[in-house]
Amino acid sequence: MSKIMFKTNIIPNTDQNTFVASIRSTVKDKNELLSEISKTLLFPNYFGCNWDALNDCLCDLTWINEKKILIVFESISQLDSKTQEVLLEILNQIVQFWNTNDDIHDIEIIIG
Repeated sequence: MSKIMFKTNIIPNTDQNTFVASIRSTVKDKNELLSEISKTLLFPNYFGCNWDALNDCLCDLTWINEKKILIVFESISQLDSKTQEVLLEILNQIVQFWNTNDDIHDIEIIIG
């Protein structure tokens, strides 16, 4: 089952069958955030670096072979409130999407 967790001490429990994407806490704004997510999740070159494109790519992930995907955000508190709000809304939608499509991927999102 896909889920979002908020943790203060991020020590993910993973194995070799888990794809881990760690989003650094040094991202300062929406553009850096989208770029970092794109790099760590190995998004295709056609990624448009906007919120709609983020949603589309997070609902695809066919280029990742591992069933379990762990996305770890070290922190989002450094982002402005609007960016945080939109990001959390998209992540919530992604978790709901993958809960109905969990035969392909199991997504776990940790936010520190």
